[in-house]
Amino acid sequence: MERPRVFFHSIIWQYFSRQQQDDFRVNILKLGDAASEYSPVLWMSLEPAASQQHAELTVTIWQNKSDHHLADSGCHG
Repeated sequence: MERPRVFFHSIIWQYFSRQQQDDFRVNILKLGDAASEYSPVLWMSLEPAASQQHAELTVTIWQNKSDHHLADSGCHG
C-alpha cells in the first residue's frame, strides 16, 4: 500500500552543521525523485525567516516539486 511520507522539523535547522543540512537536502531530494501520485513526499518545516523576526511554516511537495508558504508565526509557535 502506497502512502504519503511527511518529514517535519521545527526550529532545529539552525543547529544542524552545514554538512548535516546538505546531507538532509540530498536525501530528501532522492526521496522526492522517487515520489509518485499515490505516494507523495512532503517536507514541512517551521523555521526562522531570513529576517529572524518570525518563523515561517513551509511545505515542499513532490511528485511535482512545488514549494508553498503556509503561515508565519512567532518562533515559539
